[in-house]
Amino acid sequence: MLKSIYNKVFGRIFMDEQKNKDRIMQAATDLFQEKGPKFTMDELASALKMSKKTLYVYFTDKEDLFHHAVDHIFDSITDAKSKIITDETIELRERIIETLQVLPRQYQHIDFRQLYMLKDKYPRVYEHLSKRLESNWETTIELLEKGQREHVLRDFSIPVFKTIYESTLEHFFERDVLKANHISYPDALREVVEIIMNGISE
Repeated sequence: MLKSIYNKVFGRIFMDEQKNKDRIMQAATDLFQEKGPKFTMDELASALKMSKKTLYVYFTDKEDLFHHAVDHIFDSITDAKSKIITDETIELRERIIETLQVLPRQYQHIDFRQLYMLKDKYPRVYEHLSKRLESNWETTIELLEKGQREHVLRDFSIPVFKTIYESTLEHFFERDVLKANHISYPDALREVVEIIMNGISE
């Protein structure tokens, strides 16, 4: 009986804590879209109608917030990829394309072009972002191998492909090349996948 009460109480506390964290993350991404990484914790607290002291219950500082935001975004991307990869109703070639250019709906409005600004001010966050970009490739690689086996894709070196893809996205994050050329991150991602899948020949 006591164990059941304990589980219910602490389960509810955990759910409330996660709900608050998600709410903070959403407000932080909205501010990031508006101001880039320059927004302050005071501005975040004001947007949430929450005290700054409460914010620090969940995140030790702004760097910790950004670190968790990176995980939040990439976990969502991983979940979205998994749904596409396992959806047998989508043709294999289309699944490969959608997997490579997936960006969950809640993040499509974020100006990822501003991520390069993290490199100087929050180098540890940027390093974590780079590591997340290079991780969780297992299911994507399996999908590419399936494409080769079924002759949807030609034979090519998957490690070389992975390096080209990762390096291109990292280049987008490292510099303001997209911003300077007035190209959104989702459009750039689609263009990269289009070039990879179809080449540049007429």
